[in-house]
Amino acid sequence: MTLKKENNEVMLKRAERLVELLALESARWRDAIEDLVKDKANMVGNIVLASGYISYVGCFTKKYRTMLLNNWMSFLARNNVKFSPDFNVAKILGDPIIIRDWNIQGLPADQLSVDNGIIATKSKRWPLLIDP
Repeated sequence: MTLKKENNEVMLKRAERLVELLALESARWRDAIEDLVKDKANMVGNIVLASGYISYVGCFTKKYRTMLLNNWMSFLARNNVKFSPDFNVAKILGDPIIIRDWNIQGLPADQLSVDNGIIATKSKRWPLLIDP
């Protein structure tokens, strides 16, 4: 009888721990859903910015790339097209696992190098990249 009681207590503790973990997971999922709703609202503008970035900015320096991106964002804002205020091409088109692998293989972790890697891998033509 004691063995059965001990087994039940162990199972009860495990069940309590599982419920606690599921509650934490529920909060994480709630946050993820909120992020997805925001991403959905900003999808059109983000894709327009990412497409322009991939297509046109490879041959420019970081300073000029930033200026072009700011001009495009101003244009979208004037035309009431929503986009993420913290737009980043790596956030939209990058895969964190692939980017980490690039860094392990020797690609510098700075934003310009990561952006160049994304342009090189996502472009359907041979991109002209300027990387000092």
